[in-house]
Amino acid sequence: MPRGLPDSWGTYAIGKAARAFKNAGRGRGVTGGITTTYTITKVNVYKSALKTFLNTPAGPLWREVEKRAVLAQMQARKSVGVKTGALRSSIYKRHLGNSTGQYVVIGSDKSYAYAHHEGTKPHIITASSGKNLKFSKNGRMIYTSSVFHPGNRPNKYLTRQLKYFVKPKIVI
Repeated sequence: MPRGLPDSWGTYAIGKAARAFKNAGRGRGVTGGITTTYTITKVNVYKSALKTFLNTPAGPLWREVEKRAVLAQMQARKSVGVKTGALRSSIYKRHLGNSTGQYVVIGSDKSYAYAHHEGTKPHIITASSGKNLKFSKNGRMIYTSSVFHPGNRPNKYLTRQLKYFVKPKIVI
């Protein structure tokens, strides 16, 4: 049963043709290639088996995509800026699939994750409803109603990881 699909004469013939093509010219003392022609007149495609093969955790394609998703998640965690480590630890990976295919979501549920990824312009931060902002500077606690934030450059820690899904091509 090749690659999880039901055994049939069609899949057997395709496999045999592929092996013959791959091994053409590899024999001892053979100077030229071997040419073989196959004509397949009837192929049975088992849609349920094909969907299982392509879109469920039982298939090799799912395992390959999962491996790349884990790598992309690790690289995103490695390249994100770290102050307290909360953003790094909040980066999650969800690998989902349905009848239309499979997809991977890598992201963070922290409110400042988007601002860290896309960067921010200089802006004023004000406390809400009469409260004070509280932060530490040089070991001293500071209480104030507003502060000027100088902004930050974008850190594309998520989109930079797309190269792990695109290159190299998936070969099963």
